[in-house]
Amino acid sequence: MKDHGVAGVTPQEWSMNRISGVGLPMPSTLVLALCSALVVLALPATSAADNPQYRVNSYLPTPHEGDTFGVLSTRAAVPWSWSAGAWLTVNDRPFELQTQQGAPLAAVVSRQVATDVYGGIGLLPWLSAGVVLPIYPSTSGEVLPDRYQLEQVGGAALGDPRLSAKAILVDSENDGFGLAIAEELSLPLATGGNFTGDESVVSFTSLAADYAWRGWRGSINVGYRMRETVQVAGRELGDDVTFGLAGIAPVKCGRIEVLGAATGRVAVSEAGRADRRVLDAMAGGRLRMGTWAVTLAGGTGLLSGIGSPAWRATLGIGWMPVSAGECIIDSDEDGVPDGDDRCPKVAGDLKGCPDGDGDGIADKDDECPKQAGLQAFGGCPDGDGDGIPDKVDKCPKVKGLAAHTGCPPPDGDGDGVLDKDDRCPKVKGLAAHAGCPPPDGDGDGVLDKDDKCPEAPGLVEFKGCPPPDVKAVVTKDKIVILDKVFFVLNKYKIEKRSYGLLDQVATLLRDNADVTLVRVEGHTDSQGDAAHNAMLSQKRAEAVKAYLVRKKVAAARLQAKGLGDSRPRADNETEQGRAQNRRVEFVIVERKQDAPAAP
Repeated sequence: MKDHGVAGVTPQEWSMNRISGVGLPMPSTLVLALCSALVVLALPATSAADNPQYRVNSYLPTPHEGDTFGVLSTRAAVPWSWSAGAWLTVNDRPFELQTQQGAPLAAVVSRQVATDVYGGIGLLPWLSAGVVLPIYPSTSGEVLPDRYQLEQVGGAALGDPRLSAKAILVDSENDGFGLAIAEELSLPLATGGNFTGDESVVSFTSLAADYAWRGWRGSINVGYRMRETVQVAGRELGDDVTFGLAGIAPVKCGRIEVLGAATGRVAVSEAGRADRRVLDAMAGGRLRMGTWAVTLAGGTGLLSGIGSPAWRATLGIGWMPVSAGECIIDSDEDGVPDGDDRCPKVAGDLKGCPDGDGDGIADKDDECPKQAGLQAFGGCPDGDGDGIPDKVDKCPKVKGLAAHTGCPPPDGDGDGVLDKDDRCPKVKGLAAHAGCPPPDGDGDGVLDKDDKCPEAPGLVEFKGCPPPDVKAVVTKDKIVILDKVFFVLNKYKIEKRSYGLLDQVATLLRDNADVTLVRVEGHTDSQGDAAHNAMLSQKRAEAVKAYLVRKKVAAARLQAKGLGDSRPRADNETEQGRAQNRRVEFVIVERKQDAPAAP
């Protein structure tokens, strides 16, 4: 244990400065944040002050995506997704000696500029790790009287690198309660005597709990920081009990957020002393630009402990791909998030807008809003289904061809085989099959009678099915999944065994740019209350959409629709039938007309 103390220094002389206003860094500090390591290396060498090794900076941002001003959240990790960035922080008078009456005597550290460069990575769905490299481009302080036996600080220095790991115990999944535990080790590699690092390895264990709802998140932390005790001017400084409280509020979902936090610590030894208690408050805003985020905040110290500044300002720039899709708000509660909702204040069906005639075309786009119609005809009907809208069809009740203004030609089904030669005159077919459809419905070269997967194109060697490792394929109208999406019983939490299946669906969506809108449908069996089934199916559809968005599928390409037990696939009177009815389907709603479609 080092001793840099002198007798005769009163406890009151060691109380920290009180609130004295807030300031902000100049825009040019952004350049300093990105080049700070080079700055430290390029500056001329200065003699290291022979001061005790004790870090006074109380602002310690974490490397984990989703945390707020150093307060841990329970944001789940995505395996092998990474985040990175830098924080540039200016602390004013973080270490000041005062008289018993609170008048300043001398500022040991009058101004300190810190740059925290960080990187984090998800290792497992419940585990993330990261590193923070603190660099201090500038530290300044006053010349102190000899009786304090402390040298004047100044110049640039490196801080103690911090290694951190966070484990999710309960995943809030963007909505709900979460719990996490984290461990951080600080390595004693700081240079100089500018109060930028500690004497030995520091262990920091903390527990985090939070609650998330529609992009809002509140977090609370408690922890214990264990470090070697050092003496500074007769005062022993060692272990701390820490606490933190933080909140995030969306102003514009996915774009602008308001953030606030209060963090503090109390020394284990002599906790009743004013200089052993730190409480800082910070508030600011964050602008998201896709996966990039820029944060600007300011704050002050509310208590007078060592490390609590008169004011603090920080600027952060980070790459945060996972939390970019965290905010999901549905103001009209129609199952369509506001970011995708064309009518966010009115409950609707298609893209969030009302559809009075139930034809899947929003009233605002429907040329016949009181008659169920087709998208191709602007929402107007085609009663005989011949592809010619009734308003121009001369034979609206008989299927015909456009060349005959909607009336039937000698080839009634329009397949190029005259009715007199057509063995299937009411069904479009091929000449090679005498006007009947080919016996290979999915067109994969395997006849339907031999095809084990007649709805999904496959390979001959697998009897018409895709290879065993392929769980999803794109067809004309659907993304067909060859396995089920499993959820926790009577809940909408996706089971881990379905992650691989949904990962393949996400890959197909990213690879098939011509598919511009897919409806994620949730279905249940008929057991239980119909209203509950409808709600559960909607939540499950939304959970699947949120998972795909986290896998970098644009939210605008997805819509979630819960259909409850309204569309059974099999008999609900048997367990086998009910199992088939509990399902998720991916229906292709829109494709680009000028892009090649998937087979």
